[in-house]
Amino acid sequence: MKRVYFILILLGIVFGSLFSCKKYLNTVPSDFLTTDNYYQTASQLNIALTGVYDILTSQNLYGQGWYNQINGGTDIEWWRNNNTQPTTTSPRIYNENSSDAWVQGAWNDLYTGINRANSLIDNLDVSPVDSATKNIVKGQALFLRGYFYFLLVSNWGGVPLRLHTPTDVNSIAFPKSTPAEVYEQVLKDMTQADSLLPQISYWGSSGSGHVSKTAAEGILARVCLTMAGAPLHDVSKYQDAKDWALKVINSGQHSLNPDYRQIFINECADLYDIKECMWEVEFLLDQTGTYKAIGSLGYANGIKCNSLDYGYCYGDLGVTRKLYDLDNSISNDLRRDWNTAPFMLSGSSTVTKSAITSTSNYNLWNRYPGKWRREFETNLPRNKTLDGTNFPIIRYADVLLMYAEAENEINGPTAEAYNAINLVRERAQGTGYRVSGFTITNGGSGYTSAPAVTISSPTLGNGATATATVSGGKVTALALSPIGLGGAFYTSAPTITFSGGNGSGAVATATLTAINPVSADLKSGLTQADFRSAIQDERARELCLEALRRPDLIRWDLLLSNLRALANDPNISLATNPNFNYAGLSGRNATSKDVLLPIPITEMTLNTSIGSQNPGF
Repeated sequence: MKRVYFILILLGIVFGSLFSCKKYLNTVPSDFLTTDNYYQTASQLNIALTGVYDILTSQNLYGQGWYNQINGGTDIEWWRNNNTQPTTTSPRIYNENSSDAWVQGAWNDLYTGINRANSLIDNLDVSPVDSATKNIVKGQALFLRGYFYFLLVSNWGGVPLRLHTPTDVNSIAFPKSTPAEVYEQVLKDMTQADSLLPQISYWGSSGSGHVSKTAAEGILARVCLTMAGAPLHDVSKYQDAKDWALKVINSGQHSLNPDYRQIFINECADLYDIKECMWEVEFLLDQTGTYKAIGSLGYANGIKCNSLDYGYCYGDLGVTRKLYDLDNSISNDLRRDWNTAPFMLSGSSTVTKSAITSTSNYNLWNRYPGKWRREFETNLPRNKTLDGTNFPIIRYADVLLMYAEAENEINGPTAEAYNAINLVRERAQGTGYRVSGFTITNGGSGYTSAPAVTISSPTLGNGATATATVSGGKVTALALSPIGLGGAFYTSAPTITFSGGNGSGAVATATLTAINPVSADLKSGLTQADFRSAIQDERARELCLEALRRPDLIRWDLLLSNLRALANDPNISLATNPNFNYAGLSGRNATSKDVLLPIPITEMTLNTSIGSQNPGF
């Protein structure tokens, strides 16, 4: 089961936001623990470390804000809202200002995490706990501090660099360090952490809830790729990114889950997959207990639904037609109808799932994100807006794609680069057999409407769905629905049953076709530029909705051009629903300033040494 974040708030140990308006008293309280009498046992060290991890679960970060607000407006995801949206300030439509609550909340929480990490790191050397235990704690604390600074510098540019616990009120005002200086510290913290951290298996089956050696190496590859791209353009870091990614690949600790869909079902169902999911934010919704580390992934990033029994979702995040088209450009790619849900949900108690069988422009714009589906949550009864679904910060598929990207930038599209990207593309095909067609052996009688079709398999197969056609009281045809996909992993023909429609007696059999995963391989002979474009598209297919698209577009220097293309996409106006026009709002609002976020107004006011606001805000 998940590790619950028990947060012990100790005066003098856990500080608030770094530059908040606080007075630090010289008087030592007699009825509280202090740094002089804490950090004495392994349990106390791990409680303090838990406080550092806990920041990741903040509603401003991976609890909701980071993927839904800060990174929720790109060329593949958009904010579905009402007619008041154009006057609303929000980072996901690039209309935020320095007073925005999400921007300010994320900044404050990241510095709170840094404060907690600093306090722990500052006191580890004097702790009497054994060195082996302290090293593992220190490795995690150093890495988390580096990660918090990575999120800050990659989103706000130069920020105050704070590496020790403040001693008095005068030691909390810091000027901004340059982006290069902050990145240097990020690399220093993470590299030192890598030398201290154990492999993911050290923590057993729930290891992905902790920062492991390979998780640190995977994030280091991400940091180096970010530095190699815009705005730093330190191209020497491509080699470092490749080297870090290769360490993960050669470690033997990780592999791809054979079924792309199962990754996210597991996260909803409170199951771990330490082979694929290298590091994820742990959430637990304990509806009866005192302590909760709760998220909103299914509610804020899911299929619109009014039912608490199925799993309520407001449905304010949409996926663009571009994402569907990218997935659909690879034949039989299982990611297509997982990432862009091919059905709608209706009803507030009994839920009706209506298949979207048409590929009309309207229906392609009307799909919702389907990556995390609340029907798979196992913590019942479901909460309306909160859930315990884990969020993946880095997966092994990401490492393979980063390796392919770095290798291409260094040496062009080599065989090694092709192999890495093709492993990801092949996984999306599944294995075994897929359903490719149907034979009606008995049309039955008395049908006045199309009956529901159930395709069930006594073996491992899953994913095939179909709709029936009725004529003259008989079932006359079956068609795969969604169009073109027949599931995967079948080892024998599934059973087909019909229900409803006021008739009876219909019988049909399924035809299976062997899956050939290599059919999805990227064609050979690409130029370096073409391979780069293929990587950019593949990252959208594989990692959509995981808060990585916006930072990817920024480092590729494609954020504005891709948002502009979305705003000018003629398919938006052809979608016959005026609300779809909001999909282009981010592109109409965005300017060159939006590669960074504004420094919060409270920080600009209280930290007198910070210097100038980011350009354009």
